[in-house]
Amino acid sequence: MQRQFIKNVGFKYILNGRSLIVQLISMTKENSTLTNLQVEAFIKATSTYFDSVRNKKNLKELFGSLDFVDIPSFQYSKPFYKFIHKETYENFIKKGKFQLGSLKYYREIERQESRDEKEGFANLIINSGNRQILTSVISGFDKYILCGTYDIENLDYMSAKYGGYIMKINSVKSFAEKVMMAIGAESWLLNEINYTDYKAYAVDTIISDLGGVSPDLSEEMFNILYNISDKPCVYAKPVRFEDEKELRLSFTMARDTRTKLNFDNLGLLADIEIIKRF
Repeated sequence: MQRQFIKNVGFKYILNGRSLIVQLISMTKENSTLTNLQVEAFIKATSTYFDSVRNKKNLKELFGSLDFVDIPSFQYSKPFYKFIHKETYENFIKKGKFQLGSLKYYREIERQESRDEKEGFANLIINSGNRQILTSVISGFDKYILCGTYDIENLDYMSAKYGGYIMKINSVKSFAEKVMMAIGAESWLLNEINYTDYKAYAVDTIISDLGGVSPDLSEEMFNILYNISDKPCVYAKPVRFEDEKELRLSFTMARDTRTKLNFDNLGLLADIEIIKRF
């Protein structure tokens, strides 16, 4: 496993082509359990510190009450809607040309109102036996993302932000499996976004190598952090985005992805209906 220090960000670990950034990791003494208020303080302090050293002083985190993220997997039966601009439809979608973004792409996207600089970030609370492990990580580097919504009632807001054409995917399963084959993904997953500024996820798991809970992660600890950070990093966003009622379709690749992926697949048009609002 490789380890690389990234100034003002954390330690990046790479194992079998997939990476994970650990910003901070700590472990309580035996038989010590932190209260929610203590966990809140821990997350706030960590977030404030890293934002300040990266000169990110205008992030709109409001930090309401702590709400641990719980994101169950499900196969969504309702249609998937994506608002797009007319030019995007005419120049790309209509011709079978599609684009998927990475979490890095959405962290750095030019449109400030759409940018979420905490895409891929998560705070993990691991209960292992009689200890608690708290860590802040950046994950999801092996994912390509397609963002949409399950609700088109808020037409004016969404159209103004993303465009007046609505791309409706009638069969997400058919669409996702075609995309998976086209880009060589290992799997796909669809979930609603959970809106929480803390992006905190608690889990119970036994870690046999507690010596690997340090700036020198063991492979066991890397795999645990990779697995439990997967959904919180991909399917949680700050509360300021909750009006979007986002559905997110993610594709897991065998290795870390590029910033974005463009591909052609005319077969996807069979699963798509375009609703022209204006």
